[in-house]
Amino acid sequence: MEAVVMQVVVNLAFSSDVVSRKILTIDVFRSLIVLCAHRDTEVQRLALFAVGNLAFSLHNRRTLVTSESLRKLLLRLMVTSDLCVYKVVSRVLAILKENENLRRALKGRPIAKQGLRILAMDAGGMKGLATVQMLRNIEQGTWKRIHKMFDLICSTSTGGMLVVALGIKQRSLDECEEIYKKLGKLVFAEPISEAATWREKLDQICKSSSRRFRVVVHGSKHSANQFGSSSRTYCCV
Repeated sequence: MEAVVMQVVVNLAFSSDVVSRKILTIDVFRSLIVLCAHRDTEVQRLALFAVGNLAFSLHNRRTLVTSESLRKLLLRLMVTSDLCVYKVVSRVLAILKENENLRRALKGRPIAKQGLRILAMDAGGMKGLATVQMLRNIEQGTWKRIHKMFDLICSTSTGGMLVVALGIKQRSLDECEEIYKKLGKLVFAEPISEAATWREKLDQICKSSSRRFRVVVHGSKHSANQFGSSSRTYCCV
């Protein structure tokens, strides 16, 4: 029952800033602190997810970062939890911009103090080539690959294809441009009545099942265990 209730809170906290602010009352916050230390791992994980989602609201984040009890609990969980809880705790600390505390807990390299870095890309068929060119200018100006500069990369439609190529496959922008050109020729060179869908054409290019791409992919900003990348990626195709 507790897990069901926490799942509802997780979803509501992520629905909008207004709803999130209304949820975080003193009583709810105290309950979340208790549940974040719950002996049931699933309840504990969902409670931590709820805290992270609530912290996306600037108003809530200002309240949460002043809680010494929450900070101590999160840092303790970093060294005592199993892997699934450990990843969620890392997420909460990153959203709260507790990067220095997180670095100490991980005993790893320094983490820049800019919080979450989000890249939101437009979609629109072949107009994705314009997005690729913009990203190329960013890489040329920073001397860094796109997947190394952002914690969250998101888009929809053909932009989702670009997210998969950049964030998961870590393809170069030249390769991404070539994918767009090949896909564009296949899609727009045929009569509308005979043209296949984007998913079918993507299958032809990648020679793999498109079911692999019809997913939401989530990894931890500070853990490369799951996908072998330091970036976190969401995509919907």
